[in-house]
Amino acid sequence: MKSDVRRAHPSAARPALALAAIVLAGCTHQPRFEPLALAPAEHAALRARVHGHAVTHCGSCHRSSLPTAKPAALAIYDLDSASWSEMLTVARLQNGFPRRLNARLDETGRQQLRSFIQSELALRAQ
Repeated sequence: MKSDVRRAHPSAARPALALAAIVLAGCTHQPRFEPLALAPAEHAALRARVHGHAVTHCGSCHRSSLPTAKPAALAIYDLDSASWSEMLTVARLQNGFPRRLNARLDETGRQQLRSFIQSELALRAQ
């Protein structure tokens, strides 16, 4: 007696696996950022440090002065602008910006980023 079991080609599972990876990646926990007021000088120093981290890790797309700049990235924020952090919406400041940058920073850099975001949120709430 022959079994009528049909085997799917291994590549047929790829779309399902890709979808599962996207769903799982979207479910990663993002820390909550609560506003934390800092002295203006302390906020400015953190902003400068985070700007340096962003230039290093995100600058190829987010610096209008470079030929590698991408219009869609510049619409989110331009690191060549004096008001680069103000260009970030609150949602992007709390989610996309740290999600992309956190993985590239050491513990000190991650703490600087977190403190900067909390301070920026406090300034915007005033």
